[in-house]
Amino acid sequence: MTTRRLAVRQAHRAARLTRKVYHFATVPRFRSRGASITATRGELRLLFRPATAEWFVEHEQRWYRPADDTDLALALTELAVEFIDEQLLRTIPHAGELVWVHHDAEQDTVHLDFYSSGGQFVSRVVRGEGDIPRDVVRWTDPVHDDGWVDLTAGLWAAGATDLTIEAYLPPHEQLGDKLLSIAVDRGGTRHTRTVVLTRGDPTVVPLFRGSAPAWGVRVGLHSQYPEPASDSRELGFQLVSIERRR
Repeated sequence: MTTRRLAVRQAHRAARLTRKVYHFATVPRFRSRGASITATRGELRLLFRPATAEWFVEHEQRWYRPADDTDLALALTELAVEFIDEQLLRTIPHAGELVWVHHDAEQDTVHLDFYSSGGQFVSRVVRGEGDIPRDVVRWTDPVHDDGWVDLTAGLWAAGATDLTIEAYLPPHEQLGDKLLSIAVDRGGTRHTRTVVLTRGDPTVVPLFRGSAPAWGVRVGLHSQYPEPASDSRELGFQLVSIERRR
């Protein structure tokens, strides 16, 4: 592979995503009597807590749990995911309150209806096309600007059926192919395997495959030995591309 070709492919190494559209009724599934709905555009964050595998939508300094997997699935297509730092977390504010999420096909908007723990309607937030990024693949150990992945690295994916990367090892007179260990935590089960990275050509590495989208897959990567580097970094391989299929 030429240096130019590698540079071009690295420029597009972000996940190539295909939007999945869900169709729901355009009315809340429950609502307290007498409650009126005012649609607003508010700042929202989708939070994932790895230690407990819990999800929350933060709205006006309150955390709401997606009511079920369907609500979580749609929220994942609309909101960027952030990780909860356990060291900074003391309490979960207003835990137990729920958010219902549904898609308005006519307006092509997504409505998030927030309810108190007692079932009382609180507020509605409407998200339109282009409000937020749809990327739901996150590296827990960020890829370096020059495309290198650390010797030990990890990533997390939501809403993906298949996830594949292309890894590249530069030619080296004294080094040959090397092993990449992969550990996948999915649905409370861990699967491990080892693949061979070929030196001098990109290696296609399927990280996981399934029959349905998975919501919260953690992938750990460990290279057999560090690559030669001009700085103090311990580098495993260069990331050419990453592709997620839904």
